[in-house]
Amino acid sequence: MKKKVFLSLMAVVPLFVFSCSKSIVEPEAVATKEVESDPWNIVPMEMHFVGNGDLKVNADYSADTKSQTSMNGTGTYASVLWTAGDEILMANEAFNYTTYIASASGAKVSFEGGAVLSGGPYNCIYPADCLKAYNTYNSKPIYGLCIPQEQAATVGSVAEEANVSFTQVATQEEELHFKNVGAIVKFKLSGDVVSSVKKVTLGGTDPISGTFVVTPSDEGAPQFITNISFTGHPQFTNVSLTGNFEAGKDYYMVVAPGVHDSFYMSFENNDGTQSTKKFSSKVMTFNQTRITDFGTINLGDDFDHSLDPILYIEHTTADPNYATIAVIPDGYRAEELDQYVVDAQSGIDALFNTEPYKSYKGYFNVWILRVASKESGARISDGTTEEKNRDCYFQTSWGGSSYDNMQANANRVFGFVEENCPDIVNEIHSIEEVPVLIIINDTRYAGMAWNYGNGATYCMVPKSYGGGYIHWGYYNVEAASSTALPGDTREVTPEEKTDMGIGYNGTWRNTLVHEFGGHSIGKLGDEYWYSSYKSAVEAIAQHSWAVPMMLNVSAKSDPALVTWADMYDISAQEKMATISPKYNERIGVFQGADVSMFNRWRSERISCMIDNRFYFSTWQRYIIVNRIMTLSRLAPIDFLTFLDNDNPTDPVRDGGSPVMQAQGVIDIAPAHEAPMLPPPMYAEWKY
Repeated sequence: MKKKVFLSLMAVVPLFVFSCSKSIVEPEAVATKEVESDPWNIVPMEMHFVGNGDLKVNADYSADTKSQTSMNGTGTYASVLWTAGDEILMANEAFNYTTYIASASGAKVSFEGGAVLSGGPYNCIYPADCLKAYNTYNSKPIYGLCIPQEQAATVGSVAEEANVSFTQVATQEEELHFKNVGAIVKFKLSGDVVSSVKKVTLGGTDPISGTFVVTPSDEGAPQFITNISFTGHPQFTNVSLTGNFEAGKDYYMVVAPGVHDSFYMSFENNDGTQSTKKFSSKVMTFNQTRITDFGTINLGDDFDHSLDPILYIEHTTADPNYATIAVIPDGYRAEELDQYVVDAQSGIDALFNTEPYKSYKGYFNVWILRVASKESGARISDGTTEEKNRDCYFQTSWGGSSYDNMQANANRVFGFVEENCPDIVNEIHSIEEVPVLIIINDTRYAGMAWNYGNGATYCMVPKSYGGGYIHWGYYNVEAASSTALPGDTREVTPEEKTDMGIGYNGTWRNTLVHEFGGHSIGKLGDEYWYSSYKSAVEAIAQHSWAVPMMLNVSAKSDPALVTWADMYDISAQEKMATISPKYNERIGVFQGADVSMFNRWRSERISCMIDNRFYFSTWQRYIIVNRIMTLSRLAPIDFLTFLDNDNPTDPVRDGGSPVMQAQGVIDIAPAHEAPMLPPPMYAEWKY
């Protein structure tokens, strides 16, 4: 018998009995889809509902609820079985609780014990001990239900402790028809090493186990809330099955619903020290009550636990020259390096889904390098907390309550990349030609690019707010016009903000695209501003660097003298007009950039270099493309040639940029409000 939740319960009334119906309905025939043999090609099985909203099963589907499942003789559907002693918890609207115990085993059983509660509706939870916390939000009850991080491997069945289920009824006398809280992952293993496997771990870019917030929907079914959590009740980005494994058998694990753009599976052997790992960047969606079938995963005949560099993206250009990017971790312990790889993949995918990187992806090699830190997280530079001396390999640090003094040990960063990036080791590139991205295992908000006069750069990006949503706004006041003098301002109207698409929510990946794609690779300057302003005679010193910076920002406002004057050429204007009206609608001379509201100008009103959206302005894209050419040791291209392969679409304004959300998942809390981060650091080369 499981442990009960120790809460303030009303006096137990013995033998209070209600029926929990679990009658099995053979489902209608469902057309099946051919599933490709690639185990990483995620093809969710067909699902459908019959009867009172209960999920029934067909073919290899798992059961909708309860502690055990049992396939029928032909394997066409699963029966739902209760076990004597199973405990469910019932709560009323005032959060008074009582616990009921299954009196027998079977598909339809009675539950006994518990107290008579007044004040429904009643929320029922199985297993009882999965409840970890409760509260209200916007007058709705919310519950913290735990999907175990460690689950028992059971052939053909979901682990008893992981089959978390929920329902709502109007009275205590009603039959209970539970709905699964989680999603289900199914897989088989093959290969000579399967018999020695003792642990299988699935990890993603966002939490999939731990304590999650659930609230009843209008129909009484459970809904996940992804942007609220209970303090002191952690969530985890991985889940493990432990036990003995057999080749060719079906195994299931329960995970939190969500959408993931990268993931890994690792397989540990008997001594727990060696594993073989498989990574993927394919988007996968875990929907509530649904099965995601990974198919058969071939582990081969040997375990591989090396830390060799991973060539995540390989150039496809016919030209032998190409650009190289190196990604390194900080604040990831040895056991967290699998998580680092999927985090790195996720960030790189965001970059190469953004133009012009998307169109020029074939010009890049992207190496993911691995090294472990002794402690998780990054250092804190301002001495406000005991965590300031955290032992992370590259010594990344920034303020505990501010965003100043963001830096890493540059000698370690560049030295490690020189020694471990194959394209540098093989003398294809020098360290000055390889932008370095540091993914930091820290949830504090931050982001900084360090740029050196010779072109070398490293960029720091943590997983701010644990991957939660971040909101960047726009100014209420801006320069009154492109020629306005300091102090001459105007109000920005709500309609203008709507036209610009202000108000979308992003994540740390948006910070990465701004800092790494904009500052480190593209050598772009910021186009936002503070309340202060720079003088009219102050030149932009980095324009004249050996590797120029900030060519997207002008210290002059005359269209004939701005850095983007090429776009005002008659041939360019005509060609842009034939491609898309978006060009000439958005291109102009706008005052405010380089952290100054006045005496600095930009070419478009809104872009990634202002609010981190996945959109670089036309002139920014042109600069980035020629940076790619330079890093590839190719000749620069002119603006007219650039237009032949350009895409001016802003996903926020032009096509919508909806947040991918799994079935049964909602967001009811606002995103984290965040300021724009400080401008990049400029330094002379000392390495």
